[in-house]
Amino acid sequence: MENGKTLEIKYLRPLVREKTIRRKGNVLIAFLLALLMVSLGAFAIIVWAFSAIESLVLISILVILYGLILPFLIEPVRLREVKLTAVRTIQTEKPVEKVVTRVVQRPVAVRVKEKEIKTVTAPIKRFNFVGSNETRTYHKMSCRLGKLIKRKFRETANTEKTFKDKRYKPCKVCLAKRK
Repeated sequence: MENGKTLEIKYLRPLVREKTIRRKGNVLIAFLLALLMVSLGAFAIIVWAFSAIESLVLISILVILYGLILPFLIEPVRLREVKLTAVRTIQTEKPVEKVVTRVVQRPVAVRVKEKEIKTVTAPIKRFNFVGSNETRTYHKMSCRLGKLIKRKFRETANTEKTFKDKRYKPCKVCLAKRK
């Protein structure tokens, strides 16, 4: 803490990128080695007058030998790049406040329009019975089964006669026959 300031350094997770690079000098050596093997094989076949089978055996031995040497010549080098990010946060004890005041010399005229709002109260319709046109049953408004009816299947009325005329069945819970 220095002069009322707090310094905080936070290191973020390092970003690591790997690149694979092949050495071009080794590729040239591998190509020259392949030419040497081919010329050596051709020279041996011509000088010693090998038969066809002996020539195939010699060529296969040279190819296998070249195949064993090649991975060591063209071995890729991995280059790793690490990017480290540090964030410095400086906090001051007193917040910086800048007060700006400007006086406007000319008056501002604002027009206010007033509208008259009329309130109309509509009576809320209360029904005594609710029915379902899906199940064709009707219930009292206070019945728990009547409250489960979806809006698209709901019908309401004040009398049981309305539902009986439409051949709805009474609910077995709220409108059970009294003995």
